[in-house]
Amino acid sequence: MARGVQPLFLECDRSQVITCWIGIAVYTAMNIWFGAWVVMNLDQAGSWPWLLVLTTLVALFVADVMSGVVHWATDTWFDEIMSERVISIAREHHLHPHHIVGYGVRDYIAYSAWPTMIMLGPIGMILTLLPTPSPVLFHVVWSMFIISTCMYFGTYAHRLGHKRSEWAIVRLMQRCHLLIDVRHHNVHHRDNHDVRYCVITGWANYVCDRIGFWRGLERIIHRLTGAVPRENDYVWFARYQPHSPRRGKYVIGPLGPDGKAVMTVVEANGGSADHPRGAVHS
Repeated sequence: MARGVQPLFLECDRSQVITCWIGIAVYTAMNIWFGAWVVMNLDQAGSWPWLLVLTTLVALFVADVMSGVVHWATDTWFDEIMSERVISIAREHHLHPHHIVGYGVRDYIAYSAWPTMIMLGPIGMILTLLPTPSPVLFHVVWSMFIISTCMYFGTYAHRLGHKRSEWAIVRLMQRCHLLIDVRHHNVHHRDNHDVRYCVITGWANYVCDRIGFWRGLERIIHRLTGAVPRENDYVWFARYQPHSPRRGKYVIGPLGPDGKAVMTVVEANGGSADHPRGAVHS
């Protein structure tokens, strides 16, 4: 644990510990299998090194998007009833961003383990068990290996968005925009926590935020289910920031035309006002 940092949810019960380690063990085995398959089928890589480089760059971009999907989903849709400790840590992170540096390797890897296995595991196992390898299959599995490896260290990369690394090689990778840095990720923690979700290289943030990717997904899910984006996040701010304008009772309405949920904030004195969440400042 980082010196001077006291995270709020370090303690785990036995079932949470077992779930973490099972996820890590299966995830590690899956990634080793992808890597072994690639090594055993190197003859399918082809004679065009530029194609392997291109595949690797695409895989790094996709890994960044995947880290954003996990981050966005955790921030936006879930609550601590669905996954008590994981979501509580995510909510704590918005209230106390620097607390992320106080968690350990087990929590860093486990956070990404289950989502990555769900997204990559089934299709990856089917592809790697096909009887006849091919150059196309090789590049697909190579991409999956790169994505899975990046996600393995995804939460550590997120940590780099909150604390300067002591490793010179890491700082060099940040200067080369191969890993996010504090300045890049700080934007996520301004105001609404609804941009720059991608936390590995940060490349995908420039695309996803520019085209309104996350707001588009939120509109679709809201229309299909009626769920309100970041509703649980609002509740935590109301509950744990008593000196913030977010204090009081929040009645959360439907999405406005800009994709932000409209809230009626009922103040302690009985008055009320409607705000898009982005207009309510701490």
